[in-house]
Amino acid sequence: MIGKDFAFIGIFIFAIAMQCTRAENKNESNCDLQMLHSRDTLLPISVIASDKMNIMVDNQKELIALQWKGLNREDRDVILTDSTGKIYDQKQMYAGSTIVYFETQTLYEGNYILKVSDKPQWIYKNIKITKPE
Repeated sequence: MIGKDFAFIGIFIFAIAMQCTRAENKNESNCDLQMLHSRDTLLPISVIASDKMNIMVDNQKELIALQWKGLNREDRDVILTDSTGKIYDQKQMYAGSTIVYFETQTLYEGNYILKVSDKPQWIYKNIKITKPE
């Protein structure tokens, strides 16, 4: 379970990462941050941004956070699958909420797909998970 301090630090780092993404490229892109330090430890954070959502992949903390941009007016299914379609985790982002978290401690390194319902379609984002050394 995510503690209050961990959640605050994750959201704080996510906010810093989003500033980098918005400043560098307004189109859909990946932004690898190599500048955030905490207790002299480099925190490699990948950010995937699109016009509807931002996804933060923090491999050091073994966490994926999805933030919906703007007001989320409908319930959304958020599904984490591998490249073969096997479902590893499924969550609901209820109307009015904007953030959903996935913990990735039990997942192997590799490529995964995050599927988000955007009725009547789905949004697919590729996620790469690496394990901390």
